[in-house]
Amino acid sequence: QILILAYMRTGSTFVGELLKRGAKEIHYTFEPFWGVYGRAFRNKKDVCHRNDTCLAPDGELQSTEKMFEILRHILNCKLSLLPYEVLKGFITFEFSTGYSKKCLVAFSEKFMLRGSNESTKRRKSCVEYWEQLCRNSDAQIIKSIRLSTDFADDVIRAFPRLKIVHLVRDPRAIINSRIKIKEIDIQKEDKRSYFKNLCNSMYHDIRTVMRMTGRRKNIIQLSFEELTKNTMRGAKRFLKRVGLNYTMETEYWLKKYSVQNGKTRRKHKESYVVKKTDSKEIAHAWKSQLSSELIGEINSECGHLINLMKKSEYGRL
Repeated sequence: QILILAYMRTGSTFVGELLKRGAKEIHYTFEPFWGVYGRAFRNKKDVCHRNDTCLAPDGELQSTEKMFEILRHILNCKLSLLPYEVLKGFITFEFSTGYSKKCLVAFSEKFMLRGSNESTKRRKSCVEYWEQLCRNSDAQIIKSIRLSTDFADDVIRAFPRLKIVHLVRDPRAIINSRIKIKEIDIQKEDKRSYFKNLCNSMYHDIRTVMRMTGRRKNIIQLSFEELTKNTMRGAKRFLKRVGLNYTMETEYWLKKYSVQNGKTRRKHKESYVVKKTDSKEIAHAWKSQLSSELIGEINSECGHLINLMKKSEYGRL
């Protein structure tokens, strides 16, 4: 059982796809809290947005108790007990289940409003299929960019078999990638505030993990730059640490999707899809794609995070 805690554009989809190839049958739950927190993330006390606006959890669905309940139902393969807001993620991100096209209509709000026996049966059939996939799996992976490491200690207490992968990336690379997908418009937004909020959040999460003692062995710190420095070697070390296998399929997939060649090189702009590209090149693209002025502004707001990651070698395999 593996839980990936990451941030938008840290390479979490790539890492999730890599983990999926570490066992014969994998049950992969992609962003279960997408329908719960939306574009925000949950820390110990609040639901916080990327502009640093934090609000108290809105109702039971966003409560800490419900968060643990959702994780428990997924890990126990009791998906029929999940709220609709979580289940709709199974059909939104179709590569997660491989069955979503048949279930897309069944879980649409328009179809559900009918309340007919047909709609109920179709939804039940979809969930039963997902539960079967889950029960037959050799490993379970949950990936989320919506949970802080504030919960890491309590989550490991609640699920002792679970390993948490805390995935980080150079903030300059994250920001460069977010600019590409128009997540941030540096011409219109208060960019310095945006940079500061991102880096403060990551700094807090890293310090939280570093302060953990007894259960540190259940947390794998992973840097995207470290993983892609030598992708084949990094993948072998990483998979070994999480208890999965480096297989022929793993190597084939890595060669296909993370090693650059003239025929497969493409721009890496999609939010949720792993494209054929050079992962090492992607990791360091910010150095040539960001202006020196913008790099200076990011360094000014994120120096504390950059220094911490460098000095502590956080995420080194």
